[in-house]
Amino acid sequence: MSVVQFPGRRRPMPPTADALLEELAGLEVEIARARLAQINQDTRQAAALWGWWCFKRALVWGVVLWAVVSCARAEGKQFYNANGSFAGSSVSRPNGASYYDGAGRFSGSSVRVGPTTNYYDGQGRYSGSTIERKR
Repeated sequence: MSVVQFPGRRRPMPPTADALLEELAGLEVEIARARLAQINQDTRQAAALWGWWCFKRALVWGVVLWAVVSCARAEGKQFYNANGSFAGSSVSRPNGASYYDGAGRFSGSSVRVGPTTNYYDGQGRYSGSTIERKR
């Protein structure tokens, strides 16, 4: 039996240790780049989540501060009957007032709209109004 040799066809040479080390170093560089890209992406995502968390906290504390300031602006009055016993109270705000009886139950409110003040009973039904006239 005869073996035919084709031109240019040779057995591949086994790789040398230096070539294998160069290939390994190149692969390690690519792996390090991929890890660095993943770390950068994770860092950006963590920064975005941290920013969102801080925004929500600032918003919550802003609402709490607004509520405290608006409640501090409310003025209260207390009413007493002819015998000197406590009869009720009112809480005035810039645009109206709420009224409470001697037991602390809500009994009505008033709302100012321009020169007009509308009054409502404890169930929220309209009970009358006043108009402030300029002199």
